Amino acid sequence: MIGEPLRGHPTPMLIADAGMFMGEIARSCRDGGTTTSLLWALHMEGAKLYLPREIVDEVTNRLHRRAGPNTELALSRFTRFYLPHAIIVDEVPATWGQHDERVQALALRDPTDLPSARLSVAIGAFLLAEDPDLVDLGLGTKSWLVIAHAAANSAEYTFVAAGAAVPSVLTFQLARSALGGFVKAPPFLQFVIGVGLAYGIYRARESSQVRKAAKRFGSNLVEAVDRYGPSIAEVMSRHSQAQALFTARVTARGSQATLGELVAEILARRASHDAPLLAEDIARELSGLTLRERTQLVRRELLAHPNTFTQVTRGRFALGRPHSADLSMLPPEEIADFLRRSHRETWTPKATGGPLPAD
Repeated sequence: MIGEPLRGHPTPMLIADAGMFMGEIARSCRDGGTTTSLLWALHMEGAKLYLPREIVDEVTNRLHRRAGPNTELALSRFTRFYLPHAIIVDEVPATWGQHDERVQALALRDPTDLPSARLSVAIGAFLLAEDPDLVDLGLGTKSWLVIAHAAANSAEYTFVAAGAAVPSVLTFQLARSALGGFVKAPPFLQFVIGVGLAYGIYRARESSQVRKAAKRFGSNLVEAVDRYGPSIAEVMSRHSQAQALFTARVTARGSQATLGELVAEILARRASHDAPLLAEDIARELSGLTLRERTQLVRRELLAHPNTFTQVTRGRFALGRPHSADLSMLPPEEIADFLRRSHRETWTPKATGGPLPAD
C-alpha cells in the first residue's frame, strides 16, 4: 500500500472551467485590452494554470459566442497572453477521482465536465467555475474572482519584493546615484523603481540609522517612501490574506486516491518542464513498500500515460506540457493601469498633486 504525500504548495494551482474562462477573456478585452487579476497572476507566476485539452478546444471553438464583436481580439489575447502560461493535460485518466462521491455524481449530471473535475481532485487545485453542475456539487468555486484577486496580490508581493531586492543589496551611495535619473525615467519605470526603493525602506523604516541615511540622500527618496508607502502596506496585508485563503481552501480529494493521482499531485507541486522529476524523486515523497518497489510502480504509471505525464528528458517527467514557449509580455500601459486600479484608495501622492504614475 502506498501512502499519500503531504499537500501544500506556495503557488496556488488553478483549473478553469470553459464558461468561466471565456468570461474572463471577454473581460480582458475591455477598452481594447485590460489586464485582469488572473492575467497579472499568471504573468507574474502568482498562480499555476492547468487546463485539460477539452477546455482548450471548447474555448477555442466557442469563444466567439461570448466575445461577440471582440472575437478577433479575444482569440488573440487567449493565444498570446493566457495559453503560453498554461500547462495542458491532453488526457486526464478516467480512474482519477473514481472514489470521490462528487465526481461520481457529476458523471451522471454532466460527463463533459469530468476532465476538469478529475484533474482538480487529483492535484488539489482550485476549479474556477460558473457551471452549476460543478458548483452545486462542491467541485467548482463560483467565487473565483476572490481567488484570482488573491493570486494577483501574491504576485504583486513577489513583484515588489523583487524590485526591492536590487536596492537592498546596493550601497546607499549607489542607490543615490541611481535616483539621479529617476525623474527622467518613463512613468511605468518610475513606478517600478519607486516601489522597489520604497519597499526596501518600508521594511527597514523602524531603524533610525536607516532613516537618517535615507534623509541624507535628499528629498527624492524620502518622497518616494511617503508617496508609495501606503500602497506597500496594502500589498503586505493583501499578501497575508491571500496566503490564508490558499491554505484554507484547497479542493479535497476522496479518501482512496489512485497511484496516478498521487504522482500527478507531486509533479504539479514540485516539478515543471524546466525542472522535471525522476521516478525515484516522486517515490521518495510516498510511503509504504520499499523505495525500490515504489520507484518501479511510479515509473510504470508514468510510462503508461504518455498523454498525461510528459517525459521531458530521459527518465524525467512533468505533468502535462506547456502550450507554447512563445511568451508575450503584457503591455506596460496595461500593467500600470492595473496597478493604479488595484490601489485606487491608497495610491494617492502626498507631496505632489498628480496621479502616480502619470499616463
